[in-house]
Amino acid sequence: LRDFAFERMEKVLRLCGPSEETDVFRYDGVLPNGVAFKVNNNGNFTFNNNWKDQFECDSVIHCSGNSIIYKHDNAVFVRNVEKETSKKVSSLPTDCSEIVASISGDVDAAITIACFVKDAGSEEELPIVLPHTPEPRIIKVWRQEYGWKSVAVVTECAERLCLSPDGQYVVFAMMSNHIPEEAERGEWYICATKPGATPKQFTSNAGRVGEIGFTADSLRILFTANYSQDRPITTHCPLYAVAMQGNDTDDTNKQQLTPSGKHVQLFVSPSNHSLIYTVVAGTSELSYFRENALDDTNEVQWTHPVCRADVGINSNGEHVYITESLKIPPSVATSEGEVTVCKFSEDLEAFEIEVLSYKAQDGSTIDTFHCFASYTKNDAPLLVNAHGGPAVPFPARRSLVMGNVRYTYRQLLAAGYRVIMPLFRGTLGYGDEFAQANISKQGEIDLQDIKDAVAFMRESFDFGDKIGIFGGSYGGYMTMRALATTELFKAGVAMYGFVHGRMMTLEGGDPSWEEEYVGPVDVWPITETITKSDVFHDLGGVNAPTLFLHGADDDICMPSSSLVAYRALKYRNIRTECVLYPGEGHGFDKPKFQRDRDIRVVKWFNSIFEFN
Repeated sequence: LRDFAFERMEKVLRLCGPSEETDVFRYDGVLPNGVAFKVNNNGNFTFNNNWKDQFECDSVIHCSGNSIIYKHDNAVFVRNVEKETSKKVSSLPTDCSEIVASISGDVDAAITIACFVKDAGSEEELPIVLPHTPEPRIIKVWRQEYGWKSVAVVTECAERLCLSPDGQYVVFAMMSNHIPEEAERGEWYICATKPGATPKQFTSNAGRVGEIGFTADSLRILFTANYSQDRPITTHCPLYAVAMQGNDTDDTNKQQLTPSGKHVQLFVSPSNHSLIYTVVAGTSELSYFRENALDDTNEVQWTHPVCRADVGINSNGEHVYITESLKIPPSVATSEGEVTVCKFSEDLEAFEIEVLSYKAQDGSTIDTFHCFASYTKNDAPLLVNAHGGPAVPFPARRSLVMGNVRYTYRQLLAAGYRVIMPLFRGTLGYGDEFAQANISKQGEIDLQDIKDAVAFMRESFDFGDKIGIFGGSYGGYMTMRALATTELFKAGVAMYGFVHGRMMTLEGGDPSWEEEYVGPVDVWPITETITKSDVFHDLGGVNAPTLFLHGADDDICMPSSSLVAYRALKYRNIRTECVLYPGEGHGFDKPKFQRDRDIRVVKWFNSIFEFN
């Protein structure tokens, strides 16, 4: 028994945080020639056609044919992976971001690079003055014939830079607020890549803006937006196309390419004017191909969904891409339905995920992910992951239980827990009505969906009162809300959540959340209607041990929320801990802190349930 316990704990620790050994199952992209590749932290590239290559690479910027344009040590290089040769293209400007590139024609002569560059300004430390004036940003472009040139001046509200395949234009979003908004309101802009160019707004009242790109022939711009002014967060964003007309481009004659009420997961144009796009319908991902982006007459649905916006064409003329599903880990698929499953660590083989449907208290049908291992016992403790957003989609992918994702399950499954993630009212992928069902009902109808999920699971499993809850962002709020208003959960882990909506609005500077889910932010005095979903006034009802994890630099849900909640419990002698991760924002990106998070979460639940 002792040897078994040590073996199990070693496995749990191996699965905490990112790991070269346990994350080898993933593929990172597909070259335009149809060859898939993956790269580890040491720059070791492995290809699915038995090529092998190694070179120092910080990130892949663009792929063309057998070539990879990549960044390393503040410079851009081009690599011919078949010949295993690299060539430095150019050093990068200081303080640059969102580096994009394209290749038209011969690789050596036709590379274009673009990026945003922070205006140099003064290095003197200055006071912060409000209201804030957005700082200038410069669009810079590199070409072989003249090197780096400043093209235009925009502001720090510019983001999501994209370069046309022919290198002649960039498009980007100009966000409505320099502070990150839940609503992601903004407009799309276009700008020529010539010095002295003038950026031009080509959408009007676009509402929430999503992703942007071009058809491969550079003749059309493809973008997602919902054109909703009153409900930009909870209205799905269709895919649109507009004809490229330089600075005369506008959305007057835009063509909607996908249905309203559907979440567009990704889109890509691999050749000429073709289009491949993936939508999320419930938990399913459905991918479609059109020879002509504007013509759905001969649209074809592919057998396996496209899960990354990298699609190549092999020597047989088949499209090659990365796919994934409930049963298939990230693998290489073709448009003819063939799948080559990537090898993965034995530690991950036992983990399974399935979609279950149950009836909520009001009769509505709700889906939940059910995650377990082949050795999970019938009486194992049940952990509920209250997901973030809540207006985000959750396609059913096996990497949810296998990967080092935003909310990792694998170390919990290895420790013997059963995990569910109810897709409660407010989740995207089920239509606008479902996404908007928790407006003015946050912490009520969605929390009831969670409680109904627990009751549903109780019909099949004997976990008794061994029930925990955890989540981040909105899921951190839901964790605290559940612990404060019900005795169902015996332990919780709240990550970067919030306790008071109006305080979050005023401290963070994003009014869009409160405006859509609650009401106008200028209403004073604050009424019970405004505060009814808040946790702050109910913190005295939290009696279960609660762990708080938060990024010290979080500018969306401020760390003050976790500190307030922690101290409210501490002063009442409720078992609690709070961990602030330096340099982390809304989520944990540093590998050492991801590992620390995973270890703390599993240890917290183990100590409370006296499990393992």
